[in-house]
Amino acid sequence: MSSREFAEWVAYYGREPFGERRGDIQAAHIAAVIANCNRDPKQRSEPYTIRDMMIRFAHDEEEAIDTGHLEDKIHMSFSAMGGR
Repeated sequence: MSSREFAEWVAYYGREPFGERRGDIQAAHIAAVIANCNRDPKQRSEPYTIRDMMIRFAHDEEEAIDTGHLEDKIHMSFSAMGGR
């Protein structure tokens, strides 16, 4: 796999997550719907969002990296290992 193809997969994952992350998003969506159906608007005026229901891990902060910088890092890593 070339560094360009790898970067394309990283970008694709950023737009359309797959695997465990996608399952977490789907579960959070269902949890938000259930929470909003049972929400008391007097106690909480704003509806719950998917983000409110997502499990947060320490590495989630790293996912906010600008994809342009990430692609540059990937290219440098592949070049250092003799890749295309």
